[in-house]
Amino acid sequence: MRVARTLALWAGLLLLVHALPRGEAALLTRPEQDCLNPSISASKINSFNFFPDDYRAIIAEVHEPEPGATVTDAADFDIKYFSTYKVVTVKRFNKKYVLYQCGTPDPTKLPPGSAAGIAPGMPSFEIPLFSVAVTDTTVNGFLSELNLIDRVARASPYSVGDCFQRLVDTFTQDGCKLVTPNPYDAKSTPEAAARFKEQNGTMYEDADGVFVGFDGNARKDILFPVTADPGPLNRAEWVKFVAAFFNKEIDANGLYDSIKATYNAIRKLVDTKRAEADDAPKPKVAWVSTNSSGVSFRLDPFKVALIQDAGGQPFDLAGVTAAGGQAGGNPLYGTRYAFLPRGSDGLYRLLSQADAIIDESYYAFGVPSLGNVSRSLGYTGEKDAAGSVPAFKRGAIYRWDGELSPTGSSGWLEMAVARPDWVLMDLARALTPAVLVDPLNITNHLANKGPAGTDFNYLLQVGNAADRGRPRVTAAKLCSMIPSCNDRSAFAICPSGYRDCATGKLRAADPTQRCNSWSVCEPTELDSAEGAAPGARANGAARPASGSAAALLAGAAAAAAAIALA
Repeated sequence: MRVARTLALWAGLLLLVHALPRGEAALLTRPEQDCLNPSISASKINSFNFFPDDYRAIIAEVHEPEPGATVTDAADFDIKYFSTYKVVTVKRFNKKYVLYQCGTPDPTKLPPGSAAGIAPGMPSFEIPLFSVAVTDTTVNGFLSELNLIDRVARASPYSVGDCFQRLVDTFTQDGCKLVTPNPYDAKSTPEAAARFKEQNGTMYEDADGVFVGFDGNARKDILFPVTADPGPLNRAEWVKFVAAFFNKEIDANGLYDSIKATYNAIRKLVDTKRAEADDAPKPKVAWVSTNSSGVSFRLDPFKVALIQDAGGQPFDLAGVTAAGGQAGGNPLYGTRYAFLPRGSDGLYRLLSQADAIIDESYYAFGVPSLGNVSRSLGYTGEKDAAGSVPAFKRGAIYRWDGELSPTGSSGWLEMAVARPDWVLMDLARALTPAVLVDPLNITNHLANKGPAGTDFNYLLQVGNAADRGRPRVTAAKLCSMIPSCNDRSAFAICPSGYRDCATGKLRAADPTQRCNSWSVCEPTELDSAEGAAPGARANGAARPASGSAAALLAGAAAAAAAIALA
């Protein structure tokens, strides 16, 4: 009878596991090892420094780019560290966030004046975050580089990377269908607006933080205006901003140093090859976007810097406005351009100087042909353009379509933001081909670090029938980091301190061995300096997510064992 009951229990368990919903994954739960356990009391908030220098982000000195400068290390954010919490500031919008270590008090809920740097109304987050929603794809690349995809609960439908495709794909059996609501869909009908409101509420309920772009005032919103920062390396340094919400600053510091070193090595190689070319003129590059009315010459600071660092000569605002261009842009968003009407003499005069064109126009039908691009610029076709525009004659027409999602979203607005070194390599190959003839093989060594090896990473040469003219299309099935949609769990990010259960004291953990030191002491009075608490529970794996297959299996296994022993 005992065996029969056990077998029946296991049979029921299997039915439960197979009955788990396939359309959407189980909610993410926090790994136990993320937190100090038991927690410390409010009276001890300053008794231990959870964020010593080894665990802090190294933020370069902030300064405005000087005229003619191509790269700065400035960051448009700031992080101030206190004993159990951090205050992160988005300077452009003067938005502050309080991040407090899990297992310590929320300083925004303490009596006024008891926690330094805290002002009324500051939103607070218990870190590391474990279940984030991402509505802006520019965050995706940073989360990928920090190995934090396991903590993403929902992502934008415009996501590109393979593992983000795994999360958001709603068309194939490989997708988890964990998509953030699309605000554009909400504008179509009243029913769509009501559906968006409901889905948006669910997203905020499930998430402990929601990364947005430039606009967001909801309680869990985290602004991420990375594209407004004026230089390529400025933008890359935002990896430290993201890392602060997950206690991953050590990883971010190393990653940024590597990106910066690679970027500067490529720039130095370009300078060397240019010097060897006996001062041959640099190719003049028109970075443009078009619409039905005309053409905008994009003069955003980071785009100008990329062209210069790759060995090209960008158009300048004075020259474009002298040809009849109307200057525009918004410093708050880091944009600058000059617009000329289609068919104007000034536009044709400027394009006749372009040795290369980077077209970032939107085309509803996918990657355009040379004929499409030429007509968007006001010519009758490719041959017409080639007669007066050097870039068409040379076949030097480029777009940022080198990596696309199955629905046409571009990696330029995702991974390329986090990896300016890979972007610079693309542009250096296009504008300074001599970098490919490198006796020390420096170029290929650096290139192999990118997702496309020796091909373009994000750039695409329009009209090229070879690999450089074809986009790489991402796919959910190529992701190996999310083995299951219905039983997801995150790797623990252990605190910088741990309980010494023999004495009750807090100890600093070796940054490379944090989880090896982690333990859970019995819930006795541990906040006193000399309090004793014999008997610690050994370091263990994170508890399985509530409602997940792992949790059901664990619970049923325990029940089966109890029945078998009854």
